[in-house]
Amino acid sequence: MTLLAGCGGGSDERAEACSALDVRTAVTAEAASRVLREVVDAERAALETLDVDDPLAARFRNARAKAEQALASFTRDTADSLSMSPSATIVPTARRMVTETRLLRSQLCD
Repeated sequence: MTLLAGCGGGSDERAEACSALDVRTAVTAEAASRVLREVVDAERAALETLDVDDPLAARFRNARAKAEQALASFTRDTADSLSMSPSATIVPTARRMVTETRLLRSQLCD
């Protein structure tokens, strides 16, 4: 029996999670919605490679929750709301989420 010290999954899982965390920046609202889904999925995969009590896991959980909240706000938006509606701010929000994901990726993978 092999024990994996320091992470919740094997190196293949970690490599796959690192690859998934390499998310591109969005330039349109449609792309931003897709990117946010990718961020949520990638952060979930990364969490599976970490121990529950790892401080980095807490940061991934927080980032995933923010991305899920942004995605939920966008999908509920009527698109005819005021200028600061989620539809109007989804691209910069997605860019912030990608930036945070890339920072977490560098801490997990480098």
